[in-house]
Amino acid sequence: MPRRLPPLNAIRAFEASARHGGFVTAAQELGVTAAAVSLQIRKLEDFYEAALFHRLPSGVELTEIGAAIFADCTAALATLESTTDHVEAREARSRIVISCINSLAHRWLAQHLAEISARIPETWIEFRAEPDPVDFEDRSVDLRITYGDHLYPHHDSRPLFVDRLTPICSPDYAHRFGLANLMPETLPDECLIQTWWSPSFWAYPTWSDWFAHIGLSRQPRAGVGPAVNMPALAVDMALAGMGVALGQMSLASQPIREGRLITPFAGRLPMPSAYCIVMPRSARRKKRLAVLVAALRDVAARLEA
Repeated sequence: MPRRLPPLNAIRAFEASARHGGFVTAAQELGVTAAAVSLQIRKLEDFYEAALFHRLPSGVELTEIGAAIFADCTAALATLESTTDHVEAREARSRIVISCINSLAHRWLAQHLAEISARIPETWIEFRAEPDPVDFEDRSVDLRITYGDHLYPHHDSRPLFVDRLTPICSPDYAHRFGLANLMPETLPDECLIQTWWSPSFWAYPTWSDWFAHIGLSRQPRAGVGPAVNMPALAVDMALAGMGVALGQMSLASQPIREGRLITPFAGRLPMPSAYCIVMPRSARRKKRLAVLVAALRDVAARLEA
């Protein structure tokens, strides 16, 4: 059986009128006319089948029944107001879902999450490391960081930074194999960590491309030396002293600063495509996303400096 409840607008008009002792002041608070307030009071009196006010020349005065109803409706409106405040507080600290390509998530973005989160203090960040492609609607993704924008032609995309690749290895490995005494052209193929990239990393540079970048025509032999299928793992293998990786600066910059990795040879090869920020087009004007994008760009600018 449905609840038998009085109309909310009539309750609001009644509560304001009882509190102010008149329809005119109540109307000013509610942003309506005194006639509209009077009409709502009549509706409520019809609902209860009883007079709620004594109409006086100087204003209105609650009847006995009106006083009883006033106490209850004041408590009810206070409860509704408290619930609204609670909901608005939860909405004020909303959630933004950031999705990022795996290697970049682990070895670059994760280092800067605290700084980025501080720029949007009223927002929870949900951070996901996952491969392409991502279904924004199905996965409730607000912002995606990926390599290139070719997989998301129907979304809003903007470049974040262009990464660079350079040979990296541990200081111990460089010492053991005497890399200080070698030139890039004499570096054995067995020392080179080969990386096999995901299909989404189209036109990704190889060791042959890096050698060409420094002016050498060299094609390392396939199937020789360590190999890995993820750029972050190539950095891990270099850290473990397993060889020389063609490492991305975004992934290796921290261990290089800490001295756990070195760059034994000069020459930084730009990747052919930029890492990009991708968002649904409907999200372009969302203020918090704009602040988040600005924070990401500030972090990226330090990497490219």
